Amino acid sequence: MPGVMQFDGTKYFGQRMAAFRIAKGMSQSELVEALGMTRDLVTYYERVAKNPSLGLVKKSPTSSAVRDRP
Repeated sequence: MPGVMQFDGTKYFGQRMAAFRIAKGMSQSELVEALGMTRDLVTYYERVAKNPSLGLVKKSPTSSAVRDRP
């Protein structure tokens, strides 16, 4: 639709994931442990990926494993 900005939520997923992690005071290593992923995969999702899998979205920093962290 001309003149209407379309929002592509996947484009910013990694940026939001990294910002949430930082806001929680977590290192990438701590996030890796909380999500049960490799550091390379977390780095990929934070910096490169535009279409995260549903599995990652379910395990993302908004999940209780990370969200409930003091």
